[in-house]
Amino acid sequence: NTLLAGRIHQFGNIFHFLGIISMHNSPMILDPDVMMNAFEVDRIKETEEILLSTTTFLTAVLNKYPSNWVDGICGQLSIDARGKKNIKAKLIAETLISKMPDIIKSLSPNSIKVLRIILENNGCINYGKLKEFDDDISFFWVENPPKSTIGILRVSGLVVIGKTVINGRKYKTALIPADIRESVAQVLKYSTLDASFKNLRKSEDLSCYQ
Repeated sequence: NTLLAGRIHQFGNIFHFLGIISMHNSPMILDPDVMMNAFEVDRIKETEEILLSTTTFLTAVLNKYPSNWVDGICGQLSIDARGKKNIKAKLIAETLISKMPDIIKSLSPNSIKVLRIILENNGCINYGKLKEFDDDISFFWVENPPKSTIGILRVSGLVVIGKTVINGRKYKTALIPADIRESVAQVLKYSTLDASFKNLRKSEDLSCYQ
């Protein structure tokens, strides 16, 4: 088998092939499904390198997301996916806040449990502490929207996955973004929030790991 290494670039929801970089013989059986799965895994990992803190807004994350993810969230929330990404990001945040009771009501008990666990940790948590919950997702959220326990939270815009830097090391983190967190808390009856939750400050960015 001959393995061709190339480069593609995303333009909206379309991927364009930009040419071959290298070519060499490979002992592997180049199954298209295996290669596509590897591509999706790489793109998901790349997207999950987004840096997060307790003060991170959903709109900031969405503006860094792949267009397919933003459009997938639009589809999940019945928002028109046409237009610029930054406009859609604002509409997503506004829709979540205005329709939060109905959105959370539609979730499974396990998905709601994940939200409660994250809220109990000031809105963010080490991703490893959620290992008992399924987070199976594809990279293509428009064509194949996530259905797993955490995946449905991600495609609903309620939870984002990224990295938090602590003492020079990156840790995978699950976050309920700051601009929608209080709305989630109100629906889930978290009426008494501690000071660090109510008054987010840069100095408290590590609170979910303490």
